[in-house]
Amino acid sequence: MPLGAFRINSLAKVQAVAEPEVNPRTEGFVDVTADGNAQLTNAQYKLRSGPYGGSIRLGANGDIIKPSRTDLGDIMNDGDYTIEAFVRHDSVASVDYIFSNRKTTFGTFGWVLSMRGDLAGDKFELLTSGYTGITGSTSIQHQNGASADTWYHVALVRSGNILTLYVDGVASTTTIDLSGSSYAPSDQLWFGSNGNTAAQMIGYMDEIRVSNVARYTSDFTPTTTNFEPDENTLLLLHGDGPYGSNGNYHIVDDIGDLRPIDIAIIPNETNDTSSTAPSISTAQSKFGGSSFRSYDNDGHVDFKHPDWGSQYTIEFWFRTDSVSGTQYIAGQWGGSGAGGSAWLIYLSGSTLKCYVNSLSSGFILNNVTIASGVTTNTWHHVAISWDGSTHRTFYNGTMGATASSSLTPLYYESMHVWLGTVSGTTANWTGYIDEFRMSDTARYTSSFTVQSTAHANDANTQVLLHFDGTNGSTTTTDDASQDYEQAVTFDGSSDYLSHTSSAGFTDGKQLTVSMWFRPATVHTARIYEFANALYSQAGSEIFIVSDGRIRWGARNSSNNYVMRFDILSTGTKAYSANTWYHLLGSVDLTSTSTRHFYLNEVAITNPSDGTWSDYNNDNMDLTRNTYAIGSASDFSNKFNGDLGPLWIDDSYIDLSVESNRRKFISSSGTPVDAGSDGSTPTGSQPLIYIKGGATTWNSATQNVGSTSDFTMTGSVTDSSNEPVST
Repeated sequence: MPLGAFRINSLAKVQAVAEPEVNPRTEGFVDVTADGNAQLTNAQYKLRSGPYGGSIRLGANGDIIKPSRTDLGDIMNDGDYTIEAFVRHDSVASVDYIFSNRKTTFGTFGWVLSMRGDLAGDKFELLTSGYTGITGSTSIQHQNGASADTWYHVALVRSGNILTLYVDGVASTTTIDLSGSSYAPSDQLWFGSNGNTAAQMIGYMDEIRVSNVARYTSDFTPTTTNFEPDENTLLLLHGDGPYGSNGNYHIVDDIGDLRPIDIAIIPNETNDTSSTAPSISTAQSKFGGSSFRSYDNDGHVDFKHPDWGSQYTIEFWFRTDSVSGTQYIAGQWGGSGAGGSAWLIYLSGSTLKCYVNSLSSGFILNNVTIASGVTTNTWHHVAISWDGSTHRTFYNGTMGATASSSLTPLYYESMHVWLGTVSGTTANWTGYIDEFRMSDTARYTSSFTVQSTAHANDANTQVLLHFDGTNGSTTTTDDASQDYEQAVTFDGSSDYLSHTSSAGFTDGKQLTVSMWFRPATVHTARIYEFANALYSQAGSEIFIVSDGRIRWGARNSSNNYVMRFDILSTGTKAYSANTWYHLLGSVDLTSTSTRHFYLNEVAITNPSDGTWSDYNNDNMDLTRNTYAIGSASDFSNKFNGDLGPLWIDDSYIDLSVESNRRKFISSSGTPVDAGSDGSTPTGSQPLIYIKGGATTWNSATQNVGSTSDFTMTGSVTDSSNEPVST
């Protein structure tokens, strides 16, 4: 189940995953491109997310940071927002462009925030040429100016219709009233630039954050600690990370656990032209026909280190070209004074060695020998593990050096893993890596027989890199799936969930449903139903019909429909077998303007495709005596097919706002994480949120929403089909 795509780029310093058209599993984190020589540095920083602080250095014209998700540029159309960062200018003698929004082709400005060193007072200035219809001021010059080599917090905030510029927490005396205005589409946010490679900021940026709320509405004291991600954070760049002697151009989105890990394969930055960049290679593989090929340069795989937890295993297959000198194969290592170290696996001649560091109490495994006599041009398996009490090393299944310790290895938020070399060294490695896996459990506690097949993803897998692909390919995938991306199969004859408790349900006029389903055949079935034993008494339901119809409905206490939407069998949206559908609907029955129905991200508004046949200002009776998923409430009409994440709540969400839909479905048509308890979309637990694989759905605690768990009759199985809408 691929999560994210990797990019290898031998021509430019691109820190990005592949675009959605290459692999739909890129949504959930932001692709960040560092053009020119923009890079991480620890020469200056304002705040730090771990023991080693850092910022993003913009050292010359052409150094630009640009997140490539276009919906970030669209937030200007969607209500409140905040764009902020700490900035430090090398000089105040000219114009430094801090933030801007404009077309990627360097078209008309939407707006631009700059430090105007060419004006008296070196003021921070906001220009808004992308708006039309503004009746008052169209620009802001903040009353406080800038000085060179000084950190400032700047924030552009829209609250309601008012744009305000804050500098070090002080609101601008001038604001911009956007009432009655419209905004020209601009699809790119730029940091450190106005989109022109000849006009950038020269200095440092730290703690860049984009949010879909107005975080400041009056004067405030800027934070003295790094920002923490929350449900309103769209982008967060701490600027921290390992800082090698050659720089680090991998600037990651630090949303953290709210998003998948961003992983890149970086070319050899210091010698792009005369050395061979890393790639996927079919010349050698342990499994699957290809592997990752590393050369004796600083090209490498680079990704954010997952949290260790209370146990861990790191393992992979490697095939070395030589056993001469020191060669760093894999690890988290920042070099002296440049990010510290957590672990390292390397070759010293033909001896395989290892470090594991606790930082506060020194090394746990201090340059220990895993094995001797490593041979060239042969595949070998290496693993290190910790069960909470003992750290162990393994070579081809045979246990090597160990150390008794309850100390957790070093971890901080901005750590990166490198494969093929490590940051801050020239002791690079030449060879192949296959089947790299990180897990949050100790898979090995004694010598073992190494498996003869590729690693399988499971609940303990944090990162899984099969490195499958074509020779010279610039992409590969991470196969460590998240629970919200998994699906299960209902057999249509015996599988369904049910319970009889109405606790937590209330009757009302609001309801929102997000549901992923893939029918195995075109048949009549209830996907969910809340009813009094008979489906004709359903308080709420979604069912499919053998003629291709889909119905979402709800009844009042008299068992009359008060809300009913039908996808018609005669229209273009009738459902088909073996096709994924994402149904997203929300209603507030007090008004016809507050009703929305989307199928695979398409609003169904054409009456020939779907219609609201009932819609009344009355309460939906959700307090019934039987709640069923995968069947009707009398356990007939069972569903045959796959179900993915199911989210139901008695609240209303304005789904005409794209950012609200993105809380359930990515722009690439895949599920997104609604949080551990489903509260991310609204800030509160929904009534029902079920996600994950068969183990979760079959368990007695599958509903992480606020109402009762269900009992599984039958037993669903893991689906081999990932939820992806078409």
